[in-house]
Amino acid sequence: MKNLLLLLGIVLAGSACTNTDYHSYQFALLGDNPYSPPGYIRYLRMIEHVNAQPDLQWIVHLGDVKGGDSSCSDAELSRYFELNQLFEAPFIVTPGDNDWLDCKRASAGGFNDYERLAAFRRIFYPRAGYSTGGNPMPIMQQSAGDEFSEFVENAMWERDGVIFASVHVVALTEPATDPAQYARRTAAATAWIETAFNRAQQSNAKAVFLAMQAGSLKEMLAISLLMIFLAAVVLMVARLFGMKKGYL
Repeated sequence: MKNLLLLLGIVLAGSACTNTDYHSYQFALLGDNPYSPPGYIRYLRMIEHVNAQPDLQWIVHLGDVKGGDSSCSDAELSRYFELNQLFEAPFIVTPGDNDWLDCKRASAGGFNDYERLAAFRRIFYPRAGYSTGGNPMPIMQQSAGDEFSEFVENAMWERDGVIFASVHVVALTEPATDPAQYARRTAAATAWIETAFNRAQQSNAKAVFLAMQAGSLKEMLAISLLMIFLAAVVLMVARLFGMKKGYL
């Protein structure tokens, strides 16, 4: 299902660039890497390949920067952060289950999962209002508001009539260690998706690109239904007010 999400995103982004009023551009989309020492070496080679691409605008990582059974210590998280700073273009990451949720596994160190989420946020999002990577770019973060101030990972930016947003969606159908945190994470994700579509409507955008890591078929279906519902609402409003351009 993750691959389906990647393909959908690429189609949406590509469709926004077919109009002659817009310029084409490229960005890299990846996830679930690296998992193991051999994967670490391959990842370094991939970074070299990505950096060799001319005029690449940014890199989006869909989560799982490490294996689910590998250590979640500060030292290991920092090591993977520094690894991804080898990308020369701006780097944006949304957390995956391996990055904090699975840290409660004994093999990963037996940590408190939400304490590790706080650590991941501290390490991977060090500068408010900017991505990381070799050439950080300005971004809008959900944490800039008062309601969800801890959600530094939910980012948004715009390029040539396309709204891009990273949304922290992981393990929403699994039993929550902390039901209150579960509910808050769900509310933050829903609010951020709504913000992306509202911004698209206000700016008359051509498309919305959502980057997230979702771990199950039920979860993907739920998010897909939510996206379809929101898109239908936007289309209804657009037609009501006589707008000529549609939204995806």
